[in-house]
Amino acid sequence: MSKKKYIIGIDIGGTRIKSALLNKEAEIFFKKSIKTKTFVDAISIFKDIDLLIKKCEEKAWDRSGVISGIGIILPGYPDDRGSVSFIPNIPNLKNFPIIEYLHKDRDIPVIIENDGNASAYGEYIFGQKKKFKNIIVLTLGTGIGSGVVIGGKILRGRNKISGELGHLTLNSRGPICVCGKKGCLEAYFSGYAIKNIAMNVVHGKNNTTLKNYKLDELEPSIVASEAKKGDWESKQIFNYCGKWLGIGISIFINIFNPDKVILAGGIARSSKLFTKSMMVEVKKNIHPQYYNNINIKISRFTNNLGIKSTVSSFVD
Repeated sequence: MSKKKYIIGIDIGGTRIKSALLNKEAEIFFKKSIKTKTFVDAISIFKDIDLLIKKCEEKAWDRSGVISGIGIILPGYPDDRGSVSFIPNIPNLKNFPIIEYLHKDRDIPVIIENDGNASAYGEYIFGQKKKFKNIIVLTLGTGIGSGVVIGGKILRGRNKISGELGHLTLNSRGPICVCGKKGCLEAYFSGYAIKNIAMNVVHGKNNTTLKNYKLDELEPSIVASEAKKGDWESKQIFNYCGKWLGIGISIFINIFNPDKVILAGGIARSSKLFTKSMMVEVKKNIHPQYYNNINIKISRFTNNLGIKSTVSSFVD
């Protein structure tokens, strides 16, 4: 009797590293995550990842299964060695040979993909069931991951790099983005953007329940929670950020004319807080010929899309 085959998925993000044991249908049988040690050396980060992989291996053996591959997604574009030349949220992983490192103790396929591209293709396969051939996916997390699927295929440019929609410049005099430029969409709508704005609100003379928290506690989930409880300043943060997200999405619609724009990631779970201001700007800024075809939805996988998408490289 042949053993069941499983894939280990690793989603390396700027805030957390997520792991899961999955099958090729992206069903999750076990998952575990840890906080990303952003500024430690690469070996230390991968020792943590090794422990996550070993835990998934144990769970596969408990199910009388075997590991047929490891899928890794991260915010960068890997070369054939799995090295990433630019990864702003985790700078010490730059040029680290990920595939070579993981192959030292394992003789199974290791596939690394940009998180935005993987999420877009994963949403196309598992979320949309290939119904819509032209989609844009934005993962709203620590930063903004993004990917574009055209005709059922990931849009790839020169050196397989494209779709960095989060780094579209909306205001050349705007806030500094982690990529080093000013006024990127990500600098206006992302986990770190929301946190920065919340810190400025707390520093001001504003009457807000956010002042009940320490500055390092002002994560998007806290701001969202206070907004849902009625805190006016917290609501305004999401209204403001949603406005800029809407401007960005309107540009993407004007360029790609997709069947659907899909929002995923942890912040998408708080979409009710920013949808209104987002849609005002989308409708204000898109070309008139697209006005009646606006289709923006929240992924049904929300915060699980990334980890499910680690399987997409193993699917035809």
